[in-house]
Amino acid sequence: ASAANERFDFPDLLIKNINIDQNEKEINVFVTADTELSALTAAYSLSDGATAFVSGLKQQSGITPNDFTNQLVFDIESKAGNSETWRVNVSRSEALIDAFDFKSVTYQSIAIDENEHEIQVYVSDDVDVSNLVAEFQLSAGAQAFLNTTGQVSGVTENDFTNPEFYRVQSAAGENISREELVQ
Repeated sequence: ASAANERFDFPDLLIKNINIDQNEKEINVFVTADTELSALTAAYSLSDGATAFVSGLKQQSGITPNDFTNQLVFDIESKAGNSETWRVNVSRSEALIDAFDFKSVTYQSIAIDENEHEIQVYVSDDVDVSNLVAEFQLSAGAQAFLNTTGQVSGVTENDFTNPEFYRVQSAAGENISREELVQ
């Protein structure tokens, strides 16, 4: 039984970080500090004919809401009757860039490293990175710039062929640079 979790997402949320560990069968998702965890609807991919259960209740990707306040265990049954157990952890996190995503892109992972002020986005090989529109959420009152160009979430197009440096200015006027690597 393979969960084939190449995709796990909460489509209605801006995600700060998703890490899918195929070996440990664990998914860690970091969301913004104001996210309500008690009724989130996950979208995910399973191998053909596989079914997901949480506490014995059949799940439907993109439809079934669950309480992710604590770790959630997904039991995956393959078409052949084999099973796997996946642990899903959803955590709230604070950062100047609270969330970052390319909604129109198939990606493998997004990670925001608060200590290194770095965002790493790994996209599929077939993605044209020369004209992407990022969706992001900043801390209250913050503004983002790429070079000297102000950035508008979901609107501003950028070429991510090479690493790009965002300058994020807090409401207090502090500048914090964030590097985004699209690979």
